Amino acid sequence: MEFPPGKKEVKSAADFYDELATDYDGMTKFTQRFERTKRLMEKWHSRFQFSSVLDVACGTGLHSCVLAQMGVSTTGADISLQMLKKAKHNAARCGAHVEWIQSPMQELGIHCHKTFDAIFCFGNSLPHLLTKSDLEKALTNFAALLKKDGIFVAQLLNYRRILENRDRIVNISKYGDQNIIRFYDFDQHLIQFNILTFRWMGEKVSHKLQSTPLFPYTKEEISDALLLQGFKKVEFYGGMNFESFNEDTSANLIVIGKI
Repeated sequence: MEFPPGKKEVKSAADFYDELATDYDGMTKFTQRFERTKRLMEKWHSRFQFSSVLDVACGTGLHSCVLAQMGVSTTGADISLQMLKKAKHNAARCGAHVEWIQSPMQELGIHCHKTFDAIFCFGNSLPHLLTKSDLEKALTNFAALLKKDGIFVAQLLNYRRILENRDRIVNISKYGDQNIIRFYDFDQHLIQFNILTFRWMGEKVSHKLQSTPLFPYTKEEISDALLLQGFKKVEFYGGMNFESFNEDTSANLIVIGKI
């Protein structure tokens, strides 16, 4: 679909990722990231000794497949049916046994009927919860699905830094015959996340612009919400290798909530 200059179609998270599903693995370099992700998850497993994980907003299943290959009992959940179809295909290709659930984060307790040592929510997924009420509902579900002494782990971008610097460009990449620009538009309360794709066909080029809103949660907002939902301890890091978090310089915010 072509978009006139200055026009864009803003979609719900489910529709946004349904449309992205076909090209998502290529865009995010699923195959190239697999071994690096496995080494990272082995480090987390050594530190926290979990034997069961719920991978929330699992997308096309990168972390779910890695964890299952490691022998961890793994369930992947996502709001997008098309992303889950790709995840199932990836799991079969990797020889990974994963249970799959289609559900928004706020309703996981309805669709999932067991508890876990750990719940992971990677890929800057929490900001798709557009109100603090939705965030609290999701965290209530996570708390109920965790075993005693379980952990909840979320990876977000450091939105305090992004909002202060008004950084619009997230990433520029190339995938096959496509050039992909990920960028932000800043609204009063939300951020519009945009993916602009240029596809070359010889000397001709077509483009597509896809957009979805995000809520730019800060460290304090996530911490307050976790404590409100019964998490006893909250830790913060600046990266998945447990780097110190710095609000001025860290690109990421890693949150660990302990029940």
